[in-house]
Amino acid sequence: MGKAEFDIVMGEIDAIAEKVNSFPRPVQETVYRDLVDTLLDRQNRGETTLSERTRSGLTRSSSWRRNSNIAVDRNAICSYYSKHELDKINDMEYAAFCAYFVSELASEEAKRKSIDEALLLEMFEIAGRPMPGNARSTLNNARRVREYLILRPPGKYSLSEDGRKYVLGLLKKESAT
Repeated sequence: MGKAEFDIVMGEIDAIAEKVNSFPRPVQETVYRDLVDTLLDRQNRGETTLSERTRSGLTRSSSWRRNSNIAVDRNAICSYYSKHELDKINDMEYAAFCAYFVSELASEEAKRKSIDEALLLEMFEIAGRPMPGNARSTLNNARRVREYLILRPPGKYSLSEDGRKYVLGLLKKESAT
């Protein structure tokens, strides 16, 4: 980066910081990390390791937004969220819905067999739902406490049969009202 480019960035840094501060707290760290990685011309680091975990339990994956294509289903996610009143369920139940959505309801380009912390946070953000305090704990609790998810290393979770039954019941119940 030359002096001219540096001056341009520095001239806009306050506006950038103000905009990023309006994002949910867990997303701010990711945005700042992406910005630094981009400005320093760092290559995509791919999968993160446990040593890269932050205080909040989020990983430092700088690419979760760029590699995700779930945003193509933004309108569908928002539609399910409002139509089925998913704002009334807890975070573990929403994690089960997210796993169901990506495995059953998502478009072909966004369909996946499992979710991880980054995808869960993205779906929270898309729905406008308050971010969980610790996404990994939310997924682990949905697996251990409710048995809605199955751990698929490394750090991925797929929907269990109990989770599928819960979500189908939730969607059916909400459709009937």
